[in-house]
Amino acid sequence: MEMSPDYAETTARALARSGYSLHKTRSTVSGNRATYGSTQYELRAPNRRFVLEVVDQEGEPSRYFLEIGEHHGLRTVSLELDSWKFGDRCIEFRYVTDPRTGGAVTFILDHPEA
Repeated sequence: MEMSPDYAETTARALARSGYSLHKTRSTVSGNRATYGSTQYELRAPNRRFVLEVVDQEGEPSRYFLEIGEHHGLRTVSLELDSWKFGDRCIEFRYVTDPRTGGAVTFILDHPEA
C-alpha cells in the first residue's frame, strides 16, 4: 500500500468505525530552518490510545509516525513508520526498516470490537 495523507485519514476513519473514538488536530510549526504541518489522529478505546501523525514539509515527501500512548500497559515514544495496513479485525504497523539488515519491528493490534 502506498502511504499517503489520504490513506492516513482513511485508516483513522476506519478505526473509528471499529470501536475507537477519533480526535483529529492540525497544526503548523515554523522554526528557524523549516515550516512543517502536522496532522494527528488520536484514537482511543478502553486501555488503548495511540496517535497516528502525518508530517508535511514543503518540497519533501510526507512522513508518518506512531505513538502508542497506552495499550494494556504498553507505551512507546513517537517513532517513524515504514507502512501500515488495516483490516476488519486488526491493524498492522511496521516501523522504518534498518537499511543494513532489512529488519523492522512489525506488530498487530486487534480492534476493540474484534
